[in-house]
Amino acid sequence: MFETLLQNPAVQILALIVALVIIFEGTMTAIAFLRGQRDDIAKTLNRDQKAMDELRKRVEELEKKE
Repeated sequence: MFETLLQNPAVQILALIVALVIIFEGTMTAIAFLRGQRDDIAKTLNRDQKAMDELRKRVEELEKKE
């Protein structure tokens, strides 16, 4: 019975539509998540750059003292 149901073109089209909707929803969720994370990544990279600049400044001060 299940095999004959899967051979029906209407059921196949319906299954394809459901699969595409699920893929589309997953894609939109991933895009929204990554878009929200982009700002956090930029803040993290900027924070790391500020820390490296501060470290370089301190190393240069120590080298001048020597």
